Amino acid sequence: MIDDHWREYAERRTGAELDRLLHYGHWIPVIRGYTAEYVDEHFPGWTWNTLMLIWRAAGIVVKSEVGGPLRCDGRVKAVYFNGPDSFAVEWIDGTITRS
Repeated sequence: MIDDHWREYAERRTGAELDRLLHYGHWIPVIRGYTAEYVDEHFPGWTWNTLMLIWRAAGIVVKSEVGGPLRCDGRVKAVYFNGPDSFAVEWIDGTITRS
């Protein structure tokens, strides 16, 4: 059950879910259309570009090794969001950052 202070957000995703999504940001799945398919299936109503605006504004995207896909910061417990200007990050250590 989601606590009342999270109810203002339409979406909630865990750090693990975002890590799986960001795996599709590599150029190979992008050009083959796998990224768009993944977003359509797992993030209906959203686009890759809009989601990336949220993740970057929230400061949760990190680079992996050279040539590898982007990753979600391992300290992220969950991200709650409505869009690029309305989000909150719940960190594993219990702190919360908001837009």
